[in-house]
Amino acid sequence: MLLSLLLSLSLFGPISSIVSSTQPSFTTSQKRVNFSPKRAQQGSIDHTVSFREALFALSSPSSVLDQISPIRYTIRDPKTAFKFESIEYYWDWTYLDPSDAFPVVCSNPIEPSDPKLGKVFFVNGSRPFSPREIAWSCPPSHGCCGYECCKETSLGESMLRLILVLVLLALACFALLEFLRWCLGCCSRYKHVPSSPLHKRSTSSSSPRVV
Repeated sequence: MLLSLLLSLSLFGPISSIVSSTQPSFTTSQKRVNFSPKRAQQGSIDHTVSFREALFALSSPSSVLDQISPIRYTIRDPKTAFKFESIEYYWDWTYLDPSDAFPVVCSNPIEPSDPKLGKVFFVNGSRPFSPREIAWSCPPSHGCCGYECCKETSLGESMLRLILVLVLLALACFALLEFLRWCLGCCSRYKHVPSSPLHKRSTSSSSPRVV
């Protein structure tokens, strides 16, 4: 009985190593399945302008573009990120390495009619083609705004803000109604105030006498 138990334990080690070696490794492409890009909403205009200026600053050490004509640019290496304000940007979200610290994948589409980004091309032999988007990743509980990460408000915070706005509107309407009521009261009191004797005397003396 003891001999058979030892024999089974000795055989369990090689079998388990064979089974583990036949299992596929968890590659980067497989990890990307859990990360789907979000379309960026409208963000800060100032940040967008600064980002575009930095992206096309070809003399900068962080530049990832080469200018081949006055209006055409090529991407040196699509796997090399463009860094701006501690965020790494890529020309497609598939070049991003998934990370648990930055699980929110953002993308901003590139319009072909864009005067600058629409003139950027990948170089693949003799057939250049345009990238579809600019992608980056953000920390948890963040959203995608413009070309940056913005803090995403929860449902509770949104409801609290809505209630606060409604309360302020109700107070403003109440104050306006009270002001109108006060104005109407002043007008009604002014109409019922009797005229003074001096005012009556001056009125009667100023009226012409009929002979």
